[in-house]
Amino acid sequence: QQLNSIIMALAGAQRIFDLMDQQPEEDSGHVRLVNIEKVDNSTVFKLEGRLDTVTAPELEQAINNEGEALKNLVLDFGGINYISSAGLRVLLGAQKKMNVQGSMELINVSEDVMDILEMTGFADVLVIK
Repeated sequence: QQLNSIIMALAGAQRIFDLMDQQPEEDSGHVRLVNIEKVDNSTVFKLEGRLDTVTAPELEQAINNEGEALKNLVLDFGGINYISSAGLRVLLGAQKKMNVQGSMELINVSEDVMDILEMTGFADVLVIK
Protein backbone atom coordinates (compact mmCIF):
# COMPACT_ATOMS: atom_id res chain seq x y z
CA GLN A 1 0.00 0.00 0.00
CA GLN A 2 2.70 2.48 1.04
CA LEU A 3 4.87 1.45 -1.92
CA ASN A 4 1.95 2.05 -4.29
CA SER A 5 1.49 5.54 -2.82
CA ILE A 6 5.17 6.32 -3.33
CA ILE A 7 5.06 5.02 -6.92
CA MET A 8 1.98 7.15 -7.66
CA ALA A 9 3.63 10.26 -6.16
CA LEU A 10 6.78 9.70 -8.22
CA ALA A 11 4.71 9.18 -11.38
CA GLY A 12 2.89 12.47 -10.71
CA ALA A 13 6.16 14.29 -10.11
CA GLN A 14 7.60 12.84 -13.32
CA ARG A 15 4.53 14.07 -15.26
CA ILE A 16 5.11 17.59 -13.91
CA PHE A 17 8.78 17.52 -14.93
CA ASP A 18 7.87 16.13 -18.36
CA LEU A 19 5.39 18.96 -18.94
CA MET A 20 7.87 21.57 -17.76
CA ASP A 21 10.62 20.17 -20.00
CA GLN A 22 8.51 20.06 -23.16
CA GLN A 23 9.72 22.44 -25.80
CA PRO A 24 6.88 24.41 -27.38
CA GLU A 25 6.37 24.04 -31.11
CA GLU A 26 7.14 27.70 -31.69
CA ASP A 27 10.05 28.63 -29.46
CA SER A 28 10.34 32.39 -29.33
CA GLY A 29 13.30 32.09 -26.96
CA HIS A 30 12.09 34.88 -24.70
CA VAL A 31 9.11 36.37 -22.98
CA ARG A 32 7.93 39.54 -24.59
CA LEU A 33 5.86 42.08 -22.77
CA VAL A 34 3.62 43.09 -25.65
CA ASN A 35 2.09 45.98 -23.75
CA ILE A 36 1.01 47.28 -20.38
CA GLU A 37 -2.48 48.71 -20.48
CA LYS A 38 -4.53 50.45 -17.82
CA VAL A 39 -8.12 49.16 -17.91
CA ASP A 40 -10.46 50.61 -15.29
CA ASN A 41 -8.55 50.07 -12.02
CA SER A 42 -6.36 47.26 -13.40
CA THR A 43 -2.94 47.09 -15.00
CA VAL A 44 -2.88 44.42 -17.72
CA PHE A 45 0.44 42.87 -18.76
CA LYS A 46 0.01 41.15 -22.13
CA LEU A 47 2.75 38.51 -22.47
CA GLU A 48 4.09 36.27 -25.26
CA GLY A 49 6.69 33.52 -25.48
CA ARG A 50 8.40 31.47 -22.80
CA LEU A 51 8.49 32.24 -19.09
CA ASP A 52 11.64 30.41 -18.02
CA THR A 53 14.94 30.78 -16.17
CA VAL A 54 16.27 33.28 -18.68
CA THR A 55 13.12 35.36 -19.09
CA ALA A 56 11.37 35.24 -15.71
CA PRO A 57 13.52 38.09 -14.32
CA GLU A 58 12.22 40.32 -17.14
CA LEU A 59 8.63 39.89 -15.94
CA GLU A 60 9.66 40.28 -12.32
CA GLN A 61 11.42 43.57 -13.14
CA ALA A 62 8.45 44.87 -15.13
CA ILE A 63 6.12 44.16 -12.20
CA ASN A 64 8.53 45.79 -9.73
CA ASN A 65 8.86 48.84 -12.01
CA GLU A 66 5.14 49.52 -11.52
CA GLY A 67 5.85 50.07 -7.81
CA GLU A 68 3.30 50.86 -5.14
CA ALA A 69 0.87 52.28 -7.71
CA LEU A 70 0.10 48.74 -8.88
CA LYS A 71 -3.22 47.79 -7.26
CA ASN A 72 -4.91 45.24 -9.55
CA LEU A 73 -2.51 43.21 -11.67
CA VAL A 74 -3.82 41.16 -14.59
CA LEU A 75 -1.37 38.88 -16.39
CA ASP A 76 -2.65 37.98 -19.85
CA PHE A 77 -1.03 34.60 -20.57
CA GLY A 78 -2.70 34.23 -23.99
CA GLY A 79 0.70 34.24 -25.68
CA ILE A 80 2.63 32.22 -23.07
CA ASN A 81 3.39 28.77 -24.44
CA TYR A 82 5.79 27.53 -21.73
CA ILE A 83 6.47 28.11 -18.03
CA SER A 84 9.32 26.72 -15.93
CA SER A 85 9.87 26.66 -12.18
CA ALA A 86 11.54 30.07 -12.47
CA GLY A 87 8.35 31.44 -14.02
CA LEU A 88 6.33 29.86 -11.21
CA ARG A 89 8.60 31.55 -8.67
CA VAL A 90 7.92 34.95 -10.25
CA LEU A 91 4.17 34.28 -10.16
CA LEU A 92 4.38 33.37 -6.49
CA GLY A 93 6.38 36.52 -5.70
CA ALA A 94 3.93 38.67 -7.64
CA GLN A 95 0.99 37.07 -5.83
CA LYS A 96 2.60 37.74 -2.44
CA LYS A 97 3.21 41.37 -3.42
CA MET A 98 -0.33 41.81 -4.70
CA ASN A 99 -1.82 40.22 -1.57
CA VAL A 100 -0.45 43.29 0.23
CA GLN A 101 -1.07 45.92 -2.47
CA GLY A 102 -4.27 44.74 -4.12
CA SER A 103 -5.11 41.75 -6.31
CA MET A 104 -3.71 39.62 -9.12
CA GLU A 105 -5.28 37.35 -11.71
CA LEU A 106 -4.15 35.35 -14.72
CA ILE A 107 -6.28 35.29 -17.85
CA ASN A 108 -6.16 33.36 -21.15
CA VAL A 109 -4.00 30.56 -19.72
CA SER A 110 -3.22 27.79 -22.25
CA GLU A 111 -4.07 24.17 -21.49
CA ASP A 112 -0.39 23.16 -21.16
CA VAL A 113 0.41 25.99 -18.76
CA MET A 114 -2.80 25.30 -16.82
CA ASP A 115 -1.77 21.64 -16.44
CA ILE A 116 1.47 22.76 -14.79
CA LEU A 117 -0.34 25.24 -12.53
CA GLU A 118 -2.76 22.53 -11.43
CA MET A 119 -0.14 19.83 -10.85
CA THR A 120 2.09 22.14 -8.83
CA GLY A 121 -0.78 23.45 -6.71
CA PHE A 122 -0.42 27.00 -8.04
CA ALA A 123 -3.97 26.84 -9.43
CA ASP A 124 -5.16 26.69 -5.83
CA VAL A 125 -3.42 29.93 -4.78
CA LEU A 126 -3.72 32.02 -7.95
CA VAL A 127 -6.87 33.57 -9.37
CA ILE A 128 -7.18 32.18 -12.90
CA LYS A 129 -9.96 33.26 -15.25
